[in-house]
Amino acid sequence: PLNGATVDVSENELQLWYCQGAPISMPVGCVKSSGGANAILPRVHAVDVYLEVDGEARTDGHVCYGSDANLSRDKAIDAAVKGTMEGELWMKDFLKKGPSDGSKPWATIVQDNRWASDDGYVYLPLMANDVDNALMGDDKLTYVHSLMAKWAQLMAKVGAGTHSFS
Repeated sequence: PLNGATVDVSENELQLWYCQGAPISMPVGCVKSSGGANAILPRVHAVDVYLEVDGEARTDGHVCYGSDANLSRDKAIDAAVKGTMEGELWMKDFLKKGPSDGSKPWATIVQDNRWASDDGYVYLPLMANDVDNALMGDDKLTYVHSLMAKWAQLMAKVGAGTHSFS
């Protein structure tokens, strides 16, 4: 949360960055075989985004993938499965069922090229003057169009005024 800070969106842009010191797909284990050792690290293709507005959890369960922001949830899941390496083996079930702990995210962003082993952040462009500017020339951000559209829809529901977000 912003700890009460006022957010200035007078330039019509709002970007959030989730950053951490260690890489997002940092090693989680080690396998020893044939006299050597190999690190095991996850292929992170999807990140759940949780959101509360004025103390109310938003649990819409959007799946943000692809440049067609108007895809239904099922069509977005199908597109993500086709566009992700080996997605047919695991992604459809993962996206349909949601988090294994039963929590309900506002959205799940999906990147067909996984977050790399040296990426320590997730970029969430919520508002921008144009999508090309929000993409910053990075074609790997396969969720941006949909995420920005879902944010705009949410803002229309929330309406004008002062609101708290976390």
